[in-house]
Amino acid sequence: RCERWWVTLFSMWSNTSTALGFSWLPVGECTRGEHHSQSSLDALVGFGLVGAASAGICITLNAQKLVHNRNYDPVTGRQSIHFTRIPLWWAAVIANGLSELVNLAALGFAPATLVAPLGCLSVVFNAFTAVFWLREPFFKRDLLGLALISAGVSCIVMGQVGSPAPPITVPYLREVV
Repeated sequence: RCERWWVTLFSMWSNTSTALGFSWLPVGECTRGEHHSQSSLDALVGFGLVGAASAGICITLNAQKLVHNRNYDPVTGRQSIHFTRIPLWWAAVIANGLSELVNLAALGFAPATLVAPLGCLSVVFNAFTAVFWLREPFFKRDLLGLALISAGVSCIVMGQVGSPAPPITVPYLREVV
């Protein structure tokens, strides 16, 4: 069995990886029928990576919003300078890209059926960050929305924990459908 998560991530790019200079990657060590064996430690690492990525995405998006808020001229009602000339905005854009790469790395540890719903954590983090950092209002409906998101994510995650991760192939899909 293939035990390396990065092989699973990069196996689809076997030709491209050599062309881009990533020939050190152990691409191709797994055959098509072999899949990464899921362990509870891998799932915990995946959950941790998704949580870190969600927090990073939240912070970077709020930093971009902060740049726009501070760049507003109340006298003219327009922006003072173009936002692309502000270094904090670019730092937030780059950090957002890095956070998304961490989110992508989480797919190497946990299945997409767990990673995608946990990505909703950025919405939950953003609700609180926007209130405390950007001084945006928090309404009762926001609390209801956060409760519904939390309930939905909990249901999906708890329904997936411990279930085997079957290989998704055309014959498998024909069998299921």
